Amino acid sequence: MYCNQCGAENKDASKFCRKCGVPLSKPKETTIATQTQPITTTTKSADTTTPVTTTNGLQPNVAGLLSYALGCLTGIIFLLIEKKDEFVRFHAWQSIITFGILSIPLIILNSIPPLGGLIYQSLIVIYWMIFVLALVLWVFLMFKAYRGEAYKLPVAGEIAKRLLERG
Repeated sequence: MYCNQCGAENKDASKFCRKCGVPLSKPKETTIATQTQPITTTTKSADTTTPVTTTNGLQPNVAGLLSYALGCLTGIIFLLIEKKDEFVRFHAWQSIITFGILSIPLIILNSIPPLGGLIYQSLIVIYWMIFVLALVLWVFLMFKAYRGEAYKLPVAGEIAKRLLERG
């Protein structure tokens, strides 16, 4: 089944486009009368009356966005409460891995007492570089999840996909 909004191909059983997040509906058959004979064609229509929801009652793109909201904490929460939707579980795993890994050096660097000198100033610069990277990734991944895209980060995304496949 193809999405009317973005044209992405989805599984026939899908009710929600994995790329753009628009609800999908089965194609409706219409008859077009011509001078010689009627031609039956299949058209696509977006039926937005019944939004697709996950087991937690949210739309998958909103649940994917919220799995990044508080970093690994909301990733863990959505991984525990969402048992079926692979889109939400993928984003939950990626949130846990990405922000879990990025929080380790931030915690270590934050625990170093202020000693002064060039080494300490270098550690402060490294701390802020990691913090800004985490902030940019946080906004970017929430944006991608809200758009219905399962964007994979190079390392964390691959690990998340493998963990998702394992169950």
